[in-house]
Amino acid sequence: GLDGGHECVELGGHNEAVYDIALRYALESAGVPFSPQPKYLIHYREQQVGEFYPDFTLSDGRVLIELKAVPKIEPLHKAQTISYLAVTQAELGIIMNFGATSMQIERVPNFLGQRQVEAKAPPLSESSELLYPELCNAIINAMMQVHASLGPGFLHQVYRRAARVELAHRQIGHRYLKELPLRYNGHVIKMTPSRLFLVEGKVLLATVALKAITSTETERLRWALGVTKARLGLIANFYGTTLTSHFVRVGE
Repeated sequence: GLDGGHECVELGGHNEAVYDIALRYALESAGVPFSPQPKYLIHYREQQVGEFYPDFTLSDGRVLIELKAVPKIEPLHKAQTISYLAVTQAELGIIMNFGATSMQIERVPNFLGQRQVEAKAPPLSESSELLYPELCNAIINAMMQVHASLGPGFLHQVYRRAARVELAHRQIGHRYLKELPLRYNGHVIKMTPSRLFLVEGKVLLATVALKAITSTETERLRWALGVTKARLGLIANFYGTTLTSHFVRVGE
């Protein structure tokens, strides 16, 4: 019933939104019932942390369609689809990629049952020059648990809310800093969004889902370190198939 999607290849070189519209026409023409962008709730430790809207579902939600317009289907795209299968409980995920020279279709069955929920990082060395190795190890383990449970493919705020739940679950003291004062010559110019966690008054934790950590991200965190007087910043990036961590210090 999805063969009609091959006609969309004639619209080569466009973004995903174009293929979304074209595939709707193809499915309607083929008489295939579908639901465009149905709403699913994302839960972490039985708390709602966000919402997810797949491109399409078929067969009363048993099949999930994920559209791509990339040179080729990468392992990350499959990992993201597995994340979406866990949320939707669909039996099959189908990745349809219109960005290659010919259309690519990858089928991803839901063999999860339940996502692996145990994750632990190797301990940071106590003799390392890194500040607060024990606390940093506890934070990284907590963030790895979030990544292992949810997987890649969601928005920043989903991981941020789940991180808050996990820190509380592990009884790691933290304070959520939604915004911080931006000062110039002793005057507060404005309150600017920060969305950081000050963990035990020592480490500023940023939770992001970015393809790459840029100097903009590190400099904003370095600025926040100066405002809060914390000595160490940690960026936990949930974008990839594994969690990555980046440390930031004042003056480096």
